[in-house]
Amino acid sequence: MMSAYRANKKITEMSEREYERFKSRREAYYIRRRVTFSFIGLVLAVIVLSLFFKVMSSSAAEYDKNSKCKYYKTEMMRFDQSLDDIAADNFDAQYFSSVEALKKEIMEINHIDYESAIPGGLILYIPYYGEVH
Repeated sequence: MMSAYRANKKITEMSEREYERFKSRREAYYIRRRVTFSFIGLVLAVIVLSLFFKVMSSSAAEYDKNSKCKYYKTEMMRFDQSLDDIAADNFDAQYFSSVEALKKEIMEINHIDYESAIPGGLILYIPYYGEVH
């Protein structure tokens, strides 16, 4: 006796019952395929997200509690003061290479060029390093 389903049989040669069985198997195959690809996509998304959070948490773990953050304060330049005096008063050797480098940064922040005279009473923005808030 011959089997009711042959794999190589053409659709036009199938009986109604064989064709219905073929359609249900084909539909089940595509459903399994869709579920498999969805599952693989979900697993990949979880892996990528976990790696992303791992990288983010490791960079946060490297935070040094003794490190300082750069802030800016305002200071009024007195008439008896020069920019060199202000730079020397606010100099921190750990964060600035020299008093001259700090002076140059103060001039850049406040848009002061080397040729202009700096009047007393001028409010200056001064960079400094302090504890992280």
